[in-house]
Amino acid sequence: MAKMTPEEIDDLLNKPLPAVVATVNPDGTPQLTPIWYDWDGERFVFAIEKVTLKHRNILRDGRVVVCVSTSPVAERYVTLRGKGRLLAGPAKPWRERIWSRYVNLDMAREWIPENEDPEMVAVEVIPERITGLSLPALLTIFEDSEATGGRGERPEAPPER
Repeated sequence: MAKMTPEEIDDLLNKPLPAVVATVNPDGTPQLTPIWYDWDGERFVFAIEKVTLKHRNILRDGRVVVCVSTSPVAERYVTLRGKGRLLAGPAKPWRERIWSRYVNLDMAREWIPENEDPEMVAVEVIPERITGLSLPALLTIFEDSEATGGRGERPEAPPER
């Protein structure tokens, strides 16, 4: 396991990969949601609906953890921790920017309503800590497994105690 350089972290965060955002539920358990996002090298932005648990969690306790990993075996991943802050103004420009990372801009504009949806809000996370890890051996194992037709046999699950 090797730590990723700042350049490798930035490169991974600039890829159109989904992220998983974790917020803190009132009982202290994590609430996890896969999302699309924007990364400009300094801040992480995503859009959510105001009716979601994630929105309520951020209003109550702004702590957010984000994980972005490569697919399909997560041989490289980045986690960032920070405080979520609701951005003022309409979310539509952010939604167009975010969606255009994953689909072309025309398609993004087609899917996003013409008029601003008042139930959407953009959330900004300025990372307080960023960690990136690379597990190149994992990719080699996966590629070898794929070349031989998959995972093969799996052992039985251990008995419950």
